[in-house]
Amino acid sequence: MTQLFVQIKQVGKRKPIIEKQALEIPETINSLRQLITWVIQDRVAVFNQKNEEGNWAKYLTDIDNNKNESQNIDLELVAETGKVTFDAKYNGKIQDPNKAVDNALLAFEDGLFRIFLDDTELESLDSAIIFTNSSTLTFIRLTMFAGRSW
Repeated sequence: MTQLFVQIKQVGKRKPIIEKQALEIPETINSLRQLITWVIQDRVAVFNQKNEEGNWAKYLTDIDNNKNESQNIDLELVAETGKVTFDAKYNGKIQDPNKAVDNALLAFEDGLFRIFLDDTELESLDSAIIFTNSSTLTFIRLTMFAGRSW
């Protein structure tokens, strides 16, 4: 396994949508297509697992009254912000990893996002890629103009 860092940015935003996070990538990955496929399948598995857990009870208790404080929130603290959320997926659907991969590959081919490995843009799905333990993989989400043209 090779460890690299992944971040997601959006054009026009100063801060990344997702800050750098370490991700263990199998050493058998040697093309952009394989990399996108593996990352999407991994993230869908994480999403589906969180969706199945549905542990909402931790939000209904006060942090001081629980033994496992690290898994609970301080209701008084979040009440000051005016919003207590359950971090839930309300539709409860499990996502199909194969459809997600197809969608991601199509989105890449349609130019909806770009991928950079360190400072080099990865332009072709089937081009060979080589990364090291200190490599940074950056996904840049491109936004389309919206609204009316008069």
